Amino acid sequence: MSTWVYYLRPTRGALGFIVLREIYFSVSQEHEMTSYSASASPTFGVGNRSQNTRTFVVVDDSAVIRRRLVSLLSEIEGAQLIGEANNALEGAEMIRDLRPDVVILDIRMPDRSGIGLLEDIKNDPTVPEIIVLTNYPYAAYRKRCLELGASHFFDKSTEFTRLETVVKEMVRPLS
Repeated sequence: MSTWVYYLRPTRGALGFIVLREIYFSVSQEHEMTSYSASASPTFGVGNRSQNTRTFVVVDDSAVIRRRLVSLLSEIEGAQLIGEANNALEGAEMIRDLRPDVVILDIRMPDRSGIGLLEDIKNDPTVPEIIVLTNYPYAAYRKRCLELGASHFFDKSTEFTRLETVVKEMVRPLS
């Protein structure tokens, strides 16, 4: 018996409508069902969030890493993935439209640097927390990201497990 993971991925359709892609996947296979709506689902947006839920957007060009993060977030009570993007431009649009509480961000992507996106995010009045997760853990990148306001900076290859601990702390109910 497979364990299926479910999440919604909002994107813009060709006519400007929001496309809500319901994605179900297991370890061995993936099935997609697409539905169209003239407006975003009511589960998205600041006004519809539970006080005990933190919303996340993942911006990473690696499909393998995104799937791993989707799986990780789905297993943590209080963490809700509301979007994932495979490049910085799509990520910027998602962050602007969905207003997540937390963004998990890669640095090196084909269309634009995650550091450039981080600069843009930090100029926005509703700033989410940023977790940088990268294969390029150079001291200069770490310093720049933290200067720009990233909450955390992790190396994908050696610190991925620390990410789970940080996410669990972020969603832990306030005492």
